[in-house]
Amino acid sequence: MKIKEGVVVEGIAPQAAYAIGIAQLCYHEYGATLVVTSVRDGKHGERSLHPSGLAFDCRTRNLSPHTVSGIVQDMKFHLDPLGYDVVLEHDPPHIHVEYDKKGDEDWIQTIP
Repeated sequence: MKIKEGVVVEGIAPQAAYAIGIAQLCYHEYGATLVVTSVRDGKHGERSLHPSGLAFDCRTRNLSPHTVSGIVQDMKFHLDPLGYDVVLEHDPPHIHVEYDKKGDEDWIQTIP
């Protein structure tokens, strides 16, 4: 796994850290290296979960469409049932992952 220079990971929520581990396994399964391109940094929409540390983005630009599709499918298989959203974004292309399970406030603590 690589983290793009300038990515702010301080204050990441445990849910996002867990999902990054799952993403790493999914990328590895396809012979790819996970590159985390955003966690608590960057410009995001008003309702974004990035500032709270509950979301992150993964690079896809160096991967074939077939590989990206497989990685997204595998990530959804492992994360969707746990309350995560895994979305293939197109502008710019990347995989966005966020934890948005309602009623799980006990989980929401950050890693110092």
